[in-house]
Amino acid sequence: MLRQQCDVIVRAAVERVIAERNASLLRCRVLAAGANGPTTPEAGAIPAQRRDEIFAIPDILCNAGGMIVSYFEWIQDLQ
Repeated sequence: MLRQQCDVIVRAAVERVIAERNASLLRCRVLAAGANGPTTPEAGAIPAQRRDEIFAIPDILCNAGGMIVSYFEWIQDLQ
């Protein structure tokens, strides 16, 4: 599925989806990280090195809302 031509790929709910073995095969224009750590450290630089320029939205920005809500749920459960 990651090899399909598309505008946006959202990696969500699963860690380490983009790895060294498949990072060079991506055919998207925008790569959004909706999970915590969806890309391995080795694969992180591969999309940036390509000529066709993939715009990457990191997990710290793309997943921030989900993390905040998880924190509030945790606080509510503690009370």
